[in-house]
This record gives sequence, C-alpha cells and structure tokens, in this order.
Amino acid sequence: MGLVDSNTVIQGAFGPDKGKDACSAFAGESDHLLELLKARLAAAEKLIARAQGLAGSTALGELTLAKGLLRLEVTELNYAARSGKPQDRLLSLLDGTSPSPGAEAPAPLLHGLLSDVVANSYDAKIARQGAKQVSARQRELYERRKASQHEFLVSLVTRMRGKHAAPPAIIRRSLELKYYATHERVWSLQCFQRTAMGETWVDKLLDHPAVRARRPPTPEDWNIEIELHVRDNLEWYLKIKFNRHLGGKLLKSEVKHTVTGELFYTPASLTCGLESPDLGDRCHVSFRG
Repeated sequence: MGLVDSNTVIQGAFGPDKGKDACSAFAGESDHLLELLKARLAAAEKLIARAQGLAGSTALGELTLAKGLLRLEVTELNYAARSGKPQDRLLSLLDGTSPSPGAEAPAPLLHGLLSDVVANSYDAKIARQGAKQVSARQRELYERRKASQHEFLVSLVTRMRGKHAAPPAIIRRSLELKYYATHERVWSLQCFQRTAMGETWVDKLLDHPAVRARRPPTPEDWNIEIELHVRDNLEWYLKIKFNRHLGGKLLKSEVKHTVTGELFYTPASLTCGLESPDLGDRCHVSFRG
C-alpha cells in the first residue's frame, strides 16, 4: 500500500463524520446512565420511606400495647386496694401482715417504668458494690427509704385511678395525720392531692369495734380486764377582746376546763392475783384516746 492509500485510510477512519458519530453515541449512553441512576435513587427513596413508615407503625403499635398493659396493671392494683373490708386492711397493716401492692397485684411493667424514670446518679453510686465511701448500713437505709418512696408513688398512681382505693401506704399516711392532730385545712389539701384518706373515713375506721378491741402485740402478756387510766384536769384561759353576742350567745372571756390523760396496759404478771368481775364492758381500748 502506498503513502497515498494510507492517508486515505486514516482520513476515512478519523474523519469529521466518524467523530461526530462517536460523540453522539457517548452522549446517548451518558443520558441513559443518568436516567438509570435517577430511577434507582427514586426507588431507594421509596424503600427508605416505606421502611420509616414500617418502623413508625411498629413503634406506635408497641407504644399502644405498653399503654394498654400499664392501664391493666393499674386497674388490678386499684381493684386489690378496694377489695376486703377497711378495718381488716387496717388491722393487717398494724400487725405488720399487710401485703405490699406488688404482692397483691404484681405490676412489673409499672414498677420497672417508674424505677427507670426516677433513677438518678446516686442510685448508681449506691448500687456499686465496690464503692468504699458507701457502707453496708448506708446502702441498707437508702434502699429501704427508696423502696418506701417507690411504694408510695405506686399507691398514689393507684389512688389516681380510683378515689375509693386505699393502699397500705395511703392508710399509713392517713393514720399519721390523725396521730399528729393535723389541721383540717392541711388534711383537706392532702385529700385534694389524694395522698391521704379523709378524716371522717379515718374516724369511722378507728371507731369500728374490731379496731377498738385490738391490742398491740408485745413480748409480754397483758391483762384483758384491768387497765390503768391516768387523768388530770387541764384549765386554760380563753380571752375575748370584746364581749359580744354571736348567734344568740354571749362571747366573753372564760376559763375552759378540760381533762387529759393516758391509758396504760397492765402486765398480766402484776395483776394475776386480782379479780375484777364487775368491770365488764367498761374496760376497753380506744385508738382515739
């Protein structure tokens, strides 16, 4: 092949028409690839949106299920706190045989949720067994106090479910208010927050014959007929600044005469030789004094 023929072949292979055809083919493949990438990206976005929707629906379903289980547990706690007679619940509480709310109606989901919600850094510090700055006695007292607070929190949730429920922690708080002669307005505030039963409810419960007949357990036997009552007069002066009539009665300064005293149980070892056939029903025990 001559030089002229070679040039002709080269010009034919790399002529302007051939270059244009090659560029057009490359551009067409690029456009096709770009469309393919866009389609795959749109499909991926759809898959991601679908996965998020499934995850959201799953989480929503789990949340709905957890709410239903929590409501069921609180309902069982409320039913257990309303079952039985109030005087029987009080007597078992005073004797130390009252079951805890968890024993009456186990609520593991509620207890676990409240424990996680109110947990703090000091709980983790107390829980570490190797902590040298925390003694075994401190850990015991803290765990006991924390358990009492947790029980009262569960009891308050139970009372919020129904006002007629009387968990042991609420009964204990009501008796404490009565023992410390709490002012009626403070007591009303406690009832408004449902942290205690009403004073009328407590008085009616303490006046029940079964409760009045109860004697606190002691290591020594007590005489069931003979008791020691100590009474003393207590006088105090009620001062009225201006004498006036109110409701048809004259209000004026006067001396009030009252009686106070104490009741002592008599050990049987001291009264074993005494006979008291005439005491009868006059010998009784009252929590209200």
